Amino acid sequence: MGSKTVEFKTEIKDLLNLMIHSLYSDKDIFLRELISNSSDAIDKIRFESISDSSLLNGEEGDLGITIVPDKEANTITISDNGIGMSKEELENNLGTIAKSGTKEFVNKLKETNSEDKANLVGQFGVGFYSVFMVASKVEVTSRSAKSGDVYKWTSAGEDSFELEEATKETRGTEIVIFLNEDQAEYVETFKISSIVKKFSNFIEYPITMISDETIVEKDENDKDVEKTERKEEILNSQKPIWQKDKKDVTEEEYEEFYKFISHDFNGPAKTVHYKAEGVVDFSSILFVPEKPVSDLFNPESDYGLSLYVNRVFITDKSDFLLPKYLRFVKGVVECNDLPLNVSREIVQKSPMIEKIKKNVTSKLLREFANQLKNDKEAYVKFYNEFGVILKEGLHFDYANKEKISDLVLVNTTEAKEEQCTFADYKERMKDDQEFIYYLTGSSVEEMLTSPHLELLNKKEYEVILFSDPIDEFLVDIMAEYKEKKFKSINKGDLSELGEEEVSETDKVKFDGLVGSLKDIMKEQVSDVKISTRLVDSPCALVANENGTTVHMEKMMKAMGQEVPTQKKVLEVNVAHPIFVAMQTAYDTDAKDSRIGEYSDLLYQQALLVEGAPIENPADYAKKMAAVMADALK
Repeated sequence: MGSKTVEFKTEIKDLLNLMIHSLYSDKDIFLRELISNSSDAIDKIRFESISDSSLLNGEEGDLGITIVPDKEANTITISDNGIGMSKEELENNLGTIAKSGTKEFVNKLKETNSEDKANLVGQFGVGFYSVFMVASKVEVTSRSAKSGDVYKWTSAGEDSFELEEATKETRGTEIVIFLNEDQAEYVETFKISSIVKKFSNFIEYPITMISDETIVEKDENDKDVEKTERKEEILNSQKPIWQKDKKDVTEEEYEEFYKFISHDFNGPAKTVHYKAEGVVDFSSILFVPEKPVSDLFNPESDYGLSLYVNRVFITDKSDFLLPKYLRFVKGVVECNDLPLNVSREIVQKSPMIEKIKKNVTSKLLREFANQLKNDKEAYVKFYNEFGVILKEGLHFDYANKEKISDLVLVNTTEAKEEQCTFADYKERMKDDQEFIYYLTGSSVEEMLTSPHLELLNKKEYEVILFSDPIDEFLVDIMAEYKEKKFKSINKGDLSELGEEEVSETDKVKFDGLVGSLKDIMKEQVSDVKISTRLVDSPCALVANENGTTVHMEKMMKAMGQEVPTQKKVLEVNVAHPIFVAMQTAYDTDAKDSRIGEYSDLLYQQALLVEGAPIENPADYAKKMAAVMADALK
């Protein structure tokens, strides 16, 4: 048999070093690449057989890929019965990377646009050369289905490769990987099985692992005897259910597939299975979990759909296919025309990717809207789990801002327990109502007792109660809903409600007391005013129109942000008995020490009602005890 040694014409070591350390982050990738090459070879012979049926020799139903680990030899053999390669094809397909050279390879990466970089995988053979991340030597023996020639390509991935005639009875390609000593884990059957299930589970052709299994049996003397048996196991499911018509997929199959990709013990709460056709064609299955299955509130957490190209797993971190506010969605997208980079690990950002993302986003938002309309109970369960994440889209996705705002659920003073939409609220608004009124706080229960509601309740205006930490940011971003502006009832004034002006009598009567309170409390508040919004409560703190509420300040502190000092206005209800009594004391003795003590107590009470921490709890308790003792006397 003739043998030919071919010197690599460039610095192959530098090239391999670039590939291994710059393009691949996971050594398991090599098995994915080789299986993908085998699958491509089988695809080719199926296609070629359309015009030349003799190529298959009646083996259409036997097409497949075989993996044989050998622990003793520390090798893995991967074989297929695909199209095979001739001598020239072996030299060209497995030698191109060397012929092109490190410099040209790097230059092409820089010069080629994102649409064409996918072609570099085949041009440079990078996928195949990933095997040298784990191998000290590789032998590739191939029989061409067209010519019948058999040749073996051998290389250690350093200075040269050897090409020689060989023998092989069947068509296709057989690759023997001689593993490095520190890569022996790759001959373990569980390792091979896990890689195939992760990366190549939905390859169309069966991937069969053949391994020796040692079993223990009893001999005629009842002694243990070890026996080696040959075991064959198909590793991949070969069931890409996203390519099926959804009427042909059972709920059990959906649940099994969801659990496989999500590692969730529960089934999905919602399944969206569809194929997009038009500007871009792709198949997809999208799942909404019952409950969060990952750290969704960590901005650094990984998320994304699993991406397949020609049924080969590319990545499950494809965040470029899903906006971050839909990061709770699990699923698969397969598009066979996507541009890939040379390592297949990162899909290039391209107009096609953006179209898929836009399509997936629109589909999900429509599905949520339909569920809200047709099965509100199910939607409420979904929203209570993921609503706070979904609302992030109001900030990050301006194009879909209106659609997302229609999906938001809120509690109100009317819908205390059963959440409603902004559309529901707007429909119930009074004819002369100018604004959508809202209040922010830590909980609905807390807000329902807020003194800020008193005037609105008296006039029978419904108020939205925002309790999620993100709400106060988002309502500022939204600004309005369907031409009705939002307005906070604990900021600025409510003059549009037709508040009665403070009477001249009250102004004169309480002018001295109010002036005294301003002086006493000048360090705590920006102003003291006679209130027209309070009905039953003695006082309340009100932020300036553009100021921050207590709820916002608490949230900013919790996030570790610096909170600017913004004094609030203390509004007092001079019709309340406490102020009537304080005015009497003031009229008797303007310097009555109890006025200072009471004003401090009122301020602390206002803080408590707002949900803010009081400045000195011990002092507050001491003063309250003194007031109670005086009252009992």
